[in-house]
Amino acid sequence: MSGFCNQRKLLMTFNNPTSREELEKPPSGFSTEQLNMRRKSEILQHKNHQSNNQNSQKSNFAQRVRGTYNRKRLCNDNTKVFTTSTSYTDVPGSSVLTHDPSVPLWKYNTNNINRYSSTDGLTYEKEEKEWIFYPIADLNIENNKRAGILTIYDDIKLSSYTYTFRTPIISYFSGKNIPINCIGSQCNNQIIYISLNVYYNDNIIYTGSTDTKPTISNNSFTIDQPAATTDGLFDFEHYFYNGIITFDNIVLPTSPGFNYEFKFNIFTLIDINTDNAIEKNASIVKNKITTKFYANINNTLYDYSENVTSITQSSNDPNIITINAV
Repeated sequence: MSGFCNQRKLLMTFNNPTSREELEKPPSGFSTEQLNMRRKSEILQHKNHQSNNQNSQKSNFAQRVRGTYNRKRLCNDNTKVFTTSTSYTDVPGSSVLTHDPSVPLWKYNTNNINRYSSTDGLTYEKEEKEWIFYPIADLNIENNKRAGILTIYDDIKLSSYTYTFRTPIISYFSGKNIPINCIGSQCNNQIIYISLNVYYNDNIIYTGSTDTKPTISNNSFTIDQPAATTDGLFDFEHYFYNGIITFDNIVLPTSPGFNYEFKFNIFTLIDINTDNAIEKNASIVKNKITTKFYANINNTLYDYSENVTSITQSSNDPNIITINAV
């Protein structure tokens, strides 16, 4: 039961349904009010209300209780414009209902309307979806922290797929209250590995690490002379674009309704070379540096440094998140 609740929670949290306007644009030249009124007037004609109406005694009684047994209907002459009051049709809302056949029917369901499951006469063009990946944008990578959700939809064609997931990585360094005699220290950072675990509920379905050397750049920078200091102390910041990390051969069962959680693990090393600094104690600098690593980058403003000169060049890979399946 806990697994079912977790799957339902993930689906409700990350599901992003397409709006009606995205699926089909309304006819031009008509207001939303006109289109809604036209659809309402068509519904209130109850053209199909009497078809297949061999009701049982129980259903007749239920209709009487609900007040729907003797529905009042609009005139079903579709050649004329006419108006009537809401009191005649037993419909709340505007005091006047207008039927105008010159207004096109938009999103009208011609089938019988079930009051418990219908969309009140609206039809929706079904957008075919096999699966969608919902990344956590600008994710601060921490071990076993959720990086995204892969949701499998009803239109999935195969019982399993092999996915390849790529995401950009950015490293961030900040130093607070650095002594002025540490200027010239060189900082060298290396991403040893980034691994990915894919979970279904609490069960690991896939685990894998990837060789970072081909696509992920390590970072070296020198702490510069600041423009000004307060009591001989200063701060620095440095963003560095490391490149694209790729995980492939992610084989997942793809039954409709499945939700998979993608989680990262990361291990890095930072080394301080103080040969060119007055203060030769590297631990003084190292203890004042904060490092963070980000994935799923969709913010292009990560190109900033203060009181730092970068020694290595940032990656030229594009800032994109992709997931493909075969």
